[in-house]
Amino acid sequence: VKWSLENYHHSLGSPYSLRLASADQAGNVIIWNVHDGSVIARFFKPGTSAVGHLEWFPSQQASRDLLAVLHLPSTIILWNANTGTSLWQKAFQEPLKYFAFDPFSLSSVLVLTQDHLVHITDFSTTHPPGQVNPLTAFGIQPNDNIFTLEEPPSDNVSTSEASTKSRRFLMKVSNVSSKVKNSNKSDNAKRASIPDSATKQDEPSLSDCIQIRFSSACRHHVFIVYARSIIIFDLEMKMIIGQINLERNLSPFMQIYSCHQRNALFCLHENGSISTRIRRVSSWISSNSQDSKFHFLDSVSLSPRSSSDFGVGSDALDNVNGNPDESVNSWASPEDIIYDIYHQTDSIRITKSCRVIGFGCSPITESDIILLLSDGRLLKWRLMTIPTSSTKSNLFDASILNSDIFSDGKSMDSLTLPKRNGIANEVTDIKDTLWYSLSDLIAPHFPIRYYAADKGDKVNQYVVDMKMIMTALYCGGATKPTCLRMCPPLTTKNLSFYKPLIAVGNSSGYIQTFDLSNGLLTREFSALTVPIKGIEWIGETRLLLYGHSNASLNSNTYRNEVVILDLRNGYINKIRDHSNESSPLESVKVSYLRQYFIVTFKDRPLEIWDLQNGNLIRDMPKNFPFPTSLVWHSSSNKKKLQHSDTSPSVDSESSITNENSASGQQSSSMEHFVYISSEGVLYHFMINGNTIKDGSKIPGGGGVSTVNDMVWKNDLIIMGDTDGSLIVWDLKARLSRVVQSHRGSIRRLRISPGKGNLKVALLFNDGIDVWDALHRECLNSLKINKGGLQIIDIDWVASDKTIALYEDGCMRILDTTLNTATSPIPLNDGLPYTSFNAYLITPKISFLVKQLLQHQPWNKTYGFSSPIDAIKEKDNGLAETVMQQLSLLPDGMTNFLENAPFGTAQRCLITAKLFGDQSETEFWTVALHYLRIAHLNRNKDTNTKSADLSSNNLDISLDTCFDLLRNRKIFRKDQLERVFLHDSKRISYAQTSRCECNLILLGQVDHAIKLLLETNPTDENYYADSLRACLTATICTSGAAQSTVKLVATNLIANGRLYEGVQLLCLIGKNVDACRYLQTYGEWDKAAWLAKATLSYGDCYDMYRQWIDNLLNSTQEDHAILVALSLCDFSKVMELLY
Repeated sequence: VKWSLENYHHSLGSPYSLRLASADQAGNVIIWNVHDGSVIARFFKPGTSAVGHLEWFPSQQASRDLLAVLHLPSTIILWNANTGTSLWQKAFQEPLKYFAFDPFSLSSVLVLTQDHLVHITDFSTTHPPGQVNPLTAFGIQPNDNIFTLEEPPSDNVSTSEASTKSRRFLMKVSNVSSKVKNSNKSDNAKRASIPDSATKQDEPSLSDCIQIRFSSACRHHVFIVYARSIIIFDLEMKMIIGQINLERNLSPFMQIYSCHQRNALFCLHENGSISTRIRRVSSWISSNSQDSKFHFLDSVSLSPRSSSDFGVGSDALDNVNGNPDESVNSWASPEDIIYDIYHQTDSIRITKSCRVIGFGCSPITESDIILLLSDGRLLKWRLMTIPTSSTKSNLFDASILNSDIFSDGKSMDSLTLPKRNGIANEVTDIKDTLWYSLSDLIAPHFPIRYYAADKGDKVNQYVVDMKMIMTALYCGGATKPTCLRMCPPLTTKNLSFYKPLIAVGNSSGYIQTFDLSNGLLTREFSALTVPIKGIEWIGETRLLLYGHSNASLNSNTYRNEVVILDLRNGYINKIRDHSNESSPLESVKVSYLRQYFIVTFKDRPLEIWDLQNGNLIRDMPKNFPFPTSLVWHSSSNKKKLQHSDTSPSVDSESSITNENSASGQQSSSMEHFVYISSEGVLYHFMINGNTIKDGSKIPGGGGVSTVNDMVWKNDLIIMGDTDGSLIVWDLKARLSRVVQSHRGSIRRLRISPGKGNLKVALLFNDGIDVWDALHRECLNSLKINKGGLQIIDIDWVASDKTIALYEDGCMRILDTTLNTATSPIPLNDGLPYTSFNAYLITPKISFLVKQLLQHQPWNKTYGFSSPIDAIKEKDNGLAETVMQQLSLLPDGMTNFLENAPFGTAQRCLITAKLFGDQSETEFWTVALHYLRIAHLNRNKDTNTKSADLSSNNLDISLDTCFDLLRNRKIFRKDQLERVFLHDSKRISYAQTSRCECNLILLGQVDHAIKLLLETNPTDENYYADSLRACLTATICTSGAAQSTVKLVATNLIANGRLYEGVQLLCLIGKNVDACRYLQTYGEWDKAAWLAKATLSYGDCYDMYRQWIDNLLNSTQEDHAILVALSLCDFSKVMELLY
């Protein structure tokens, strides 16, 4: 199942909705409106089997209804989920296992096959993959403890040829002996290797891959998950850049979640534990200068570090923005990509009936995790931080600490809010609330600048301990259910306190009660030491439970238990607890007036008990016929059954009196019950107090086999037998009729409630029928396909609705047609609300609350009293509803909103998170960051094109997930670190070529020349690379041939060698022209990357403005707005918004 995304603008016309896509093993895909409990669309592809995977299309600008579905074995179809229309389908030649969308590029999709990966670079809503760009296939194979990449087929071959060559080509282990770097470079220290403890049997292959997932925090990074390791793969470079290996004593991986707000991983293990891993921030810094003015430190660490631990120079960061070649040789080797484990929850006791299914993380907060177990339990975990000894431990304030946010130079340490009613209000720490997100707990993934008064001062970094706390536990239906029973129906007597409760028993002796009005579990008790076989309601709050089991293994004796459970306090009254009986208990039937109950056995006569005092009234003699089914009449003081002409008395005794009964018993009403024996004889008895009277005996007719169950209502007795016959006895007309159901043995009968309602539900081994007993006709039928979930028990929840208990523990309320089993979410008063949820209330209320939380331009002072008073004047009921919803907000939220340090933008950000609005959350995160920057620079040059407002004294930048929207200096530093990391990991000629290209684009010419000169003399590219090295060195030292180089670059681009021409343009300093050529040929992301990393702010501004126009033409308005925000061009943002 997959919840739909919320990446679109919400309004009354497009309100907050709960849409869910589900798929089954038969290949059916169903789109649900969860709020209404209705099906929006249902579709499938003929000729395919099960659905292997499905994902909603990330962009919802053009349409919110696009769903990509993997129909096994090898077909991907893009569906319109609202209409069930197929937009296109792509059939692959090999079986597929999984696919994943790239969160940074809508056209990039990675597909996992049995033994290799397929990279789609032209995914579109208008045409199937492979029509614009050929598919790229590559594999990962172990080779001497190093995972070697196979080269993809060339672009000039057809798609079919590429697929055939790829499959044949990927099964080999590549020989890279001629393409590795020279031996004088310490390859062993630079290559990623598997620990020595791993053996070749432990080396994973793609056939063992359990999940692939793009990193939501870093562009091009892919996590390839195996049971004992996670490979970090750079998709652009086709290179393994890191690896996470589990220790042998840790439980294997099962699933991972890559966080968007911070570069962190949540890993689910097979034992149910969840580990939190955060990427270690590199201390890749200059090693020459001894000045310690500022330092690059990890944002989160397990132990404090002082400034003496780092020898850093004051010009380190400036060199990144200046001429990198001046200090490139002084930069130390970048560290490996390492995800440190900060916390791991305790494991869960795994049994046969309880195993881990999966987990999910809130996409808004990314600090709340839900773990699903096979027994129906949901465990909610929350990530928290525990500050330890450090100079500053508040990571939320780390983002704005010591920053000149305000004109008077105040920092967050001394920030106070304006006085309200004469009382000063201090800033509330967001980490102390229950509505914080991951970004509020962990500082962004980049070094934080620290200032010291002199070289002797020690500056400690932020030190935190991470932990997860279980904040909620939901117990669903228990596993291995055995029976269910609906509470007594609604009447005029119980109208004031009636609750639609249903009781469910299981094989472990547990009893659960659910409130069907909201689906919540209300009570759970361990009632029996044996499996519960049946349940009888003996009041609004009391249950009679019974069951049996073998006394011991290989024993012919049984333990039979009958107890009465009080749901109010859990008190259990053991009525019958016999541990060594020769016959197992079959059923317990409670009389209509709840005065008596009868216990029947398999191989012995029945017992009659007094329910009021728990005494045994009569244990029938051994010669008494054994009943196969028994039923009480539904009213008291009923007339005797009329004797048939051929019906003799049961025995010589007309009455049976219990001599041992206590004297002085209270008066009781007479009640009737009938039972049928294995010979088909129907016996009728009357009981009043301790007196049991024989009524009549009616022999069975021909053609009727053993009766399994029977019901009695009005003058009709309905029975079902093992041959599927439905027998209807009309006592008033003294007639009986037999109707064949043609569906096999009838296991159970349930008569519908309500006066004059004679519909009866029949339970078969393969489904359910609903019959009209009076007219003896089948009204509706439900048949389960072979191999489907079996129905354990049924009952009526209303006069027109039945409920079925399935073997997986689910209860499904079926309508009269037995075709649908959905229930809409009740209106506002139907659910016991404990927290605010915009998806469960009407759109009018939700948007009114949203408006009050975001901005109140009509109020001089932000608050909630005056708006509520204004609403009361027009609609008192509406005002009460709004007040009720405001009272459900998390603790401290209203106070924080009234005193928000950063005003309206911060209120809008918190409101977007509260409403689960993904697009608005991203918008206000970027907007708040750049509004603060603009506020800081308000006294400076306000011309956004000439003034680089993003490069200021503010100590924080957006995190890596915002990629091309970040601060230019930090972005360039990250790209330099990335390219040098690639240099340390390269092992093939193709990887070396890509690395050399990026070095040239980033201006690292000297290092690029070194890579060109490393080509092995036996390699076919040796001569060309040598010439390129000479050309590169010559261009850098002499500018006389720039016109010729530019001409050659233009010709190369015109003849399809785009990146070769771009490299030449960058060598001669024509980076602006290079960006424009990239834009002309549709490489907009690469052009933005090159502009952000190499151009001046003014040129980068122009390139980004052109990028905005392209995004608008590509129906990516939201991303265009974010780009405009990154330029601090707020007038353009307003234009795009309106």
